[in-house]
Amino acid sequence: MACIGPVLDYLRADLHMNRAQLGLLSTLPVLCMSLFAPFAQRVSTARGHESAILFATLAIACAALVRGWAGASLLLLSAFVAGIGIAIAGTLLNTFVKQHFAARALSVSGLYSAALCLGAALAAGFTAPLTQLANGSWRFALAIWCIPGFIAAALWRAMLRREPPVPISAATEKTSLPWGSAKAWVVTIFFGLQSVTFYVVLAWLAPMYVELGRSPAEAGALLGYWIAAQVVCVAIVARVANRSHDRRPWLIACSAAAIIAMAGFAFAPLFASWLWVLLLGFASGGWFPLCMTLPLDYSRTPIEAGNWTAMMLCGGYLISATSPSVAGWARDTGSSYSAIFAAMAVLSVVILGLATWLGPRRSYPG
Repeated sequence: MACIGPVLDYLRADLHMNRAQLGLLSTLPVLCMSLFAPFAQRVSTARGHESAILFATLAIACAALVRGWAGASLLLLSAFVAGIGIAIAGTLLNTFVKQHFAARALSVSGLYSAALCLGAALAAGFTAPLTQLANGSWRFALAIWCIPGFIAAALWRAMLRREPPVPISAATEKTSLPWGSAKAWVVTIFFGLQSVTFYVVLAWLAPMYVELGRSPAEAGALLGYWIAAQVVCVAIVARVANRSHDRRPWLIACSAAAIIAMAGFAFAPLFASWLWVLLLGFASGGWFPLCMTLPLDYSRTPIEAGNWTAMMLCGGYLISATSPSVAGWARDTGSSYSAIFAAMAVLSVVILGLATWLGPRRSYPG
């Protein structure tokens, strides 16, 4: 997903797609991540959650590979398949963490969040240069990112051979999602709104800077710096926030940083752009691992953690799924990028307000 933004202009020229259609390349995976997250536990019951993660990883890698021959329809299909894989893996990784690392949940969540950010940073930063090296072949530059996926699948398979899965019995547990829980809804809405900011920035930050006169490589590098900043900030936030069960101070700090960064992109994008990128890296890098830890904080067993995560991803990604396309439509119909990022600043204020409700479990009745 991170490699699409730096080559959007190539896609527009070769495939004659408008911005709203290009936004679907980000919208489809997010929509699938919402719709298929509730099915992850069923796949886990049938295959085991470790094996299900393996198959999900292979699906993501294959989706990246077929982009080497992609037209518009195949690109959209690859986005659909990748979204299903992300939905299953993302949900079941929390089940895996709750089962094996319950006492160090935030540290481990921070570790794999940092790995996600690192992979995205590499994709965002190197896709445009790879396209130039391949004489403008964006298909090659997109397809090459299947390699990390296949390596990840091989490593996961090797782990399964060395350490056979420990079965989880769901016979005595509820496998339904916690739709009736008020705190589950707060977590879901918070996750959804912070995801809106992430996917809008992922899709349109680089095109905005290209429009402002930066080269595609420079704009892609700026996107890469944002994601690379997340790698560092994920590690810092996960390490420090793990000392307390109350996530609110860090959630509020991340939200405040996002407000400043979005306002900077909206009203002074060429003034100290590195500062806006750094602040947004802190916000995004802190939000995600903290959000992924909240279902672990509010659950008692691995199955329950998976159910909370499935609801958070389902509802949250449903909230954010259309945001890249809506932002693209707004730009196509005459709104400026400044207006889009100003709207993200306002949304960050709402996120800050929600953060105050995300206290530790003991703060909630029941």
